[in-house]
Amino acid sequence: MASACRIFCRNINNIPLSKIISTKLRVSSKEFLIQRHSHSDQKDNTGTYKHSAFAEFYEKTKENKQVIEEDQDFEMLLRNSNFINLGDPEGKQVIGTIFHIVDNDLYIDFGWKFHCVCTRPVKNADSFVRGSQVKLRIKSLELATRFLGSEKDLTLLEADAALLGLHKPIKY
Repeated sequence: MASACRIFCRNINNIPLSKIISTKLRVSSKEFLIQRHSHSDQKDNTGTYKHSAFAEFYEKTKENKQVIEEDQDFEMLLRNSNFINLGDPEGKQVIGTIFHIVDNDLYIDFGWKFHCVCTRPVKNADSFVRGSQVKLRIKSLELATRFLGSEKDLTLLEADAALLGLHKPIKY
């Protein structure tokens, strides 16, 4: 079975060109001849080539994004970052989301490098489920210290925070 595949491209002057490439396809037990008629070759009244509906849609929706970003050095990027503008994170209140629960331990992601692990409060314990938003007070962004007998600092890959309760957005 043979079918024709048309490839359309444009040269430098934006004139549509077409090339026909013949390929042979093998089909098990039955052979089908697939003929596709393309309207792209037909000329309209002005003598130019008409595009198919898909080609016209593609041209309309094609985005010409040419974003030119000015090169900034690392010092300027760091100085203007939210991390530096925050100041000392100790004692700040943040909102986090519970992403995992093991027994009475809540694993909470609050958007920093490491998550924190807090114990589930006794009061209103059934409200603290996966996906709930909670308020936290940051104690330390990374639990790292030199443990007894160690020559190197070791991190627990966790932040230290105190659970303040459920986050209830104010409704106006």
